[in-house]
Formats: sequence, structure tokens, C-alpha cells
Amino acid sequence: SPSAPSPVTLRPITRHPPPHHPHQCEDAPSLEYIARFIARTQQRYTQRGGVRPFGVSSILAGFGKDGQPQIYQIDPSGNYFAWKANAIGGGHLQPMKEVLAEGGGGGSG
Repeated sequence: SPSAPSPVTLRPITRHPPPHHPHQCEDAPSLEYIARFIARTQQRYTQRGGVRPFGVSSILAGFGKDGQPQIYQIDPSGNYFAWKANAIGGGHLQPMKEVLAEGGGGGSG
């Protein structure tokens, strides 16, 4: 059973590819792969006892191999979502509505 995570449990993931990455020696892992890995790590701690020790959602942003920006939201439950634009926190809906009204993106994709 996993022990309670320390505040630095996820920090090394963003600095070095996970050890089981299939392209470890050839290509850098994709942003989607890192988002999935972080989500699975968070979910692993959620499985036992139904607690969510990480307790916050995260936004992971970067660029794909095609040079296009990518944004992923990672929830403490272990779910992750791709977005064109996103915000997290209290009062985030109004700014998102403004971005969508201006044609700035939104939704999965």
C-alpha cells in the first residue's frame, strides 16, 4: 500500500522522464504521456482509503512535436483532460467565458 506522499513526490516527474518510458533513449516523452503519468501517480494514492492527499488540480502546459501549444488539467482523482484554454480556482468561470466569447478556444482537443 502506498505511503502518504510528501510535497515533493511529483516534482521529479517533470524533470526526468519516467523510467519506463518506451522512448527513453530516443525521444522526449509527450506532454500527454507526462500528464497521464502524473494522473496515475495521484490516482494510486487515492485508491487506498478514498483520500486525496494531493488535494489540488494542476495545469500542465507545453508544446507538442508539431510545435502547437498543449494544456492538460490533472485532477487529484487521477483524471486528466486536454484543453485549448483552461483556468482553475475560485471564480475561474467568468474569465473562461470571456476567452471563449473572444474565440480563444475551449473544450477538449
